[in-house]
Amino acid sequence: MRPLHAIALGLVVIALYARAGDYDLLPDPLGWVLVLLGLLVLTERIELARTRLLWVLGAFALAADVVLSIPSAVDWFEDAEPALGWAMDAPALAFCAVLCHALAIPARTASATWAASWFEWTAIGFALTVLAPVLVIGGDIEELRAPAEVVTGLAQVSLFLLCIVYASRAWAGAPAAGPPGVVDDAAEEGATD
Repeated sequence: MRPLHAIALGLVVIALYARAGDYDLLPDPLGWVLVLLGLLVLTERIELARTRLLWVLGAFALAADVVLSIPSAVDWFEDAEPALGWAMDAPALAFCAVLCHALAIPARTASATWAASWFEWTAIGFALTVLAPVLVIGGDIEELRAPAEVVTGLAQVSLFLLCIVYASRAWAGAPAAGPPGVVDDAAEEGATD
């Protein structure tokens, strides 16, 4: 299994909505289970920075989405203070930011500079997405709402594409080609970027 494929699939399940009445047929908690399964395999195969933080943020994001999968809870949060909605989304966005930053490190170590740069820029996009509601809601600067939503969408699509494009790289936790225990040096060199 390529861990970034599981993470990408989980992100798609989280992002898509298929409503049947009040219920989502693609429940976000299922997406988080896939993301965390991918993270588990990833951390078993490579040394990943901020692993403990990723697990904490992933657990909070899963718990928040379990609560938000209950229709009455969604109604309550929509009627409540807008800052509560941001607080429920913050762990998921922070998880994505930390994951991007953590993946940039092994990419840079493997001399995959383009991949490292893209992961860092995506991490910055997610960081801005986490902080934007402070200005939009707290600072009452409504002019920033639309640009913040665009940055959020771009960061989500970017992370998905990066996971798909770089899933086969050894620095991204892809299994070695060939029989178990045999590493093909030529394949490793060709997969650095």
